[in-house]
Amino acid sequence: MEFNYDDYEMFISEAETSGCPDLVGDPDEAFAALSTEAEEGDPHSVYLLGRFYALGIGVAPDTQEAIELIAEAAEAGDVDAQYDIGCRYASGDGVDQDYVIAIKWFRMAAEEEDARAQNYLGVCYENGDGVEQDMSEAVEWYRKAAEQGYADAQFNLGACYTDGEGAEQNVVEAVKWYRKAAEQGLACAQFFLGVCYQNGEGVEMDMSEAVKWYRKAAEQGYVFAQFLLGFCYENGEGVEMDMSEAVEWYRKAAEQGYADAEIALGECYEHGRGVDIDLAEAESWYRKAFEDGDEDVRHDAQVNLARLLKKKEELIAKELDELIGLEDVKKDVRRLFKVLRTHRKRREAGLKAPEMTYHCVFTGNPGTGKTTVARILAKIYASTGVVQSDKFIEAGRSDIVAEYLGQTAVKCNALIDSALGGVLFIDEAYSLVTSPDACQDPYGREAVDTLLMRMENDRRRLVVIVAGYTKEMEEFINSNPGLKSRFTKFFHFPDYTADELVAIFEKIVSAEGYKISPAAKNKVKRIFDTAIAQKPKNFGNAREVRRFCEMVFSRQAERIDDMVSKVTKLQLQQLRAVDIPDALL
Repeated sequence: MEFNYDDYEMFISEAETSGCPDLVGDPDEAFAALSTEAEEGDPHSVYLLGRFYALGIGVAPDTQEAIELIAEAAEAGDVDAQYDIGCRYASGDGVDQDYVIAIKWFRMAAEEEDARAQNYLGVCYENGDGVEQDMSEAVEWYRKAAEQGYADAQFNLGACYTDGEGAEQNVVEAVKWYRKAAEQGLACAQFFLGVCYQNGEGVEMDMSEAVKWYRKAAEQGYVFAQFLLGFCYENGEGVEMDMSEAVEWYRKAAEQGYADAEIALGECYEHGRGVDIDLAEAESWYRKAFEDGDEDVRHDAQVNLARLLKKKEELIAKELDELIGLEDVKKDVRRLFKVLRTHRKRREAGLKAPEMTYHCVFTGNPGTGKTTVARILAKIYASTGVVQSDKFIEAGRSDIVAEYLGQTAVKCNALIDSALGGVLFIDEAYSLVTSPDACQDPYGREAVDTLLMRMENDRRRLVVIVAGYTKEMEEFINSNPGLKSRFTKFFHFPDYTADELVAIFEKIVSAEGYKISPAAKNKVKRIFDTAIAQKPKNFGNAREVRRFCEMVFSRQAERIDDMVSKVTKLQLQQLRAVDIPDALL
């Protein structure tokens, strides 16, 4: 098979982009043919052979051999080799970094009108790399390359005209060169051309045109353009306002680590602009901005995090206050919240916070709000820095105790691992131990021992809340000295009163879009009065109310379905006395 320069370049291109030069032919055959041509003294073949060695095309990679061949070709006058070896000395790729040598090779190639070398030589003069800094000389080399249509040089020349460095400041001339580079698809030039249109610099202000160029750059992944395109969509500048679109462009920029976009995306999540409100997601982006940003951005991130924390704590307090009944529990939780906030402030001030136990025991009958309060407490612990997040893992005996001896520790550890950084809530925790005799319940004892060990080893990463009937939980805690020493906070959840059950009923039906008639409400009140007066020992409280609501909704649905006349919206919503069962149980 015969090969030419284009074929060899194709092998090199495939090796650089996909690592698979065999996609365009047999690399061994290409290497053999190229070696023959190089032996005949063709400088460009020698250069290409050096590239084959550098990339390992048809031969084992050999950087030293590659450098020697490329240098040989450069000495023989091959412009591509001169530019290549210059780049290697500039970057230290395969050779010791040496800008003076790099300049020598760039100048040779530049004097042969190689636009790439002319642009790089301009960069060296602009930065003072290998030569004394000289912006006038930089501009001259940029101009030579730019006039050949080299996009990078066109952009660099435009930037010199923008800043007035090496040439008299001339924004009109800058726009001319930005446009030439932008029309070739250079993202940075497209972005700066958009900035010129946005600010009216060198062209008449035109936000629609600015958005056009921002979009071209943004679609190439240019982070600054992605951010400004998001800004334009958020503010309706040059494009119709569209917060969903703004969020998407902010997200693209934020995912590249651009701190301003991380702040903007966090604010979208905090205020529900273009996305549902998600304070946890907002906090995540603010924290990333603090890590990625400069001093100004870090300050903005701190301000936003402080505001967000206050908002989260207000929402937590509101959620607690809105719970029906449980006044003593709520009072104790509020007191704990105040203590933990003060401890957080001490840590923020560089002071030591007193050591305390965070594990809790919740006692009471079913349906008294234990799980709900546990979730709120998880949020409190997260907001005050006790745990990393408000992660809440709920479990029972079946999630912890395995069927075979020796497997419980594995199962329990896996569950605890999933809860690290948050709160593990174990309902009916007394069921972990079915007998005080370890011989009769080795599985439960293994679970408790594993739990106690992890509570100690991971005490700064895990909070455990156990819950269940009052008497059974007291026996459970007292059954093991380790449990008794670690669980020192007790919250008792009393049964709801009849009025509180009515309030829970009204809250449920309202949330489902129903309206209760006065007669129906009076009947509900009588039923709950009777239920409380005759309640069994382990009364289900709110669980009974939810079950009762399901019965009410079913009876109302049957009544509506039996109606002959057209049903109105109000009739679909209204609960009448006939829809209410005669008893709770």
